[in-house]
Amino acid sequence: MSELLNNTPKKMNESIISGVSSDPSRLEFSLQSPALCLAWNEDSLVYGYNQGVTVLTRKPVVLGNAFASEWSFLSVEYHMGLACELIATCGAFVAVGHDDNTISLINTAEEDAIERTDVKRGHYDFVNGIDVNLDGMVASVGDDRQLLIYSDKLEVVHKIKLDGAGRAVKFQEDGGPHLVVLEGSNRLNVYDWEKGQFLYTVFSNDVVGGSKKIGCCGPPAAVKAVALNVGQNHADQLTVLGSGWWRKYSSANLQGGGGHTVPNKQGELYGSRQLSGAVFCVSNDTAVVVSDKKTLFYSLGTEKSIEVACDFVSGVEAAAVRAKGDLVAVAGGRALVLLNSAENESNIVRR
Repeated sequence: MSELLNNTPKKMNESIISGVSSDPSRLEFSLQSPALCLAWNEDSLVYGYNQGVTVLTRKPVVLGNAFASEWSFLSVEYHMGLACELIATCGAFVAVGHDDNTISLINTAEEDAIERTDVKRGHYDFVNGIDVNLDGMVASVGDDRQLLIYSDKLEVVHKIKLDGAGRAVKFQEDGGPHLVVLEGSNRLNVYDWEKGQFLYTVFSNDVVGGSKKIGCCGPPAAVKAVALNVGQNHADQLTVLGSGWWRKYSSANLQGGGGHTVPNKQGELYGSRQLSGAVFCVSNDTAVVVSDKKTLFYSLGTEKSIEVACDFVSGVEAAAVRAKGDLVAVAGGRALVLLNSAENESNIVRR
């Protein structure tokens, strides 16, 4: 069940915003309110703040700096009166998780089209992960051990009980019928979201000498980010990031047992294990790790990395990498920063 927020204006404070660039790889914007979460949608950025959502649509203007000219934005604000702590976007849709455990869905292609879940019929504990696909289907997981799948009117289509708290959820890229749920620290469950059916589990953990490796600060295999793509012969391809490592799994060739799944491919995210409080992002074959002192871009296909020195004085609240892997958006305080890996190729490290 959902309610339509007809009294919520579609657009407020529509304006052009441009950033300031001190070097070719960095572009900084000043926001009216600190961003709490970020997501890319092709060339557009969306972010949540303490009263709603802002959609930034790329709109090049003529400025003195090429990077700033290319990446100016038309800013459109959706005032919702609620903090937006989780955000996902695809096509015309923006899905939002609020601090009262409800979910909203914005259709940016229609006037005043904002849906919100009934607080009594959705999650009854903290919502930890949310995603939306091209058709406006929404998936969410939370501490209440539920995976909820909604229609584009936020009506519950499937309610699936999990064994543990859901930490993240991602629809299959390219419009596939599957989604992945991160349950606990390293258990990845894949479902057919159209049927509401469980398919299989991948355990992404470290095994040494037949036993699981546990460090002094918790499991070293704790998953930081995950993506689900359509691979060869329509097989699922899972890309998983952790502190210091990456792994790929194909549903066509899953091997293992005893709570461990053998990766089809794996490698190291050099330099990321030592970064305290870092944010991990993955898109296609690009992984990005953002800390308050430096940002690391990794090409998982070529196993090359690029380091960008960037000091975020207010810390890093959220980060998101563009699908092409060339730009990462970073939010900290009232600053929104775009970092361009292509301008830092002199810093490439080959392993």
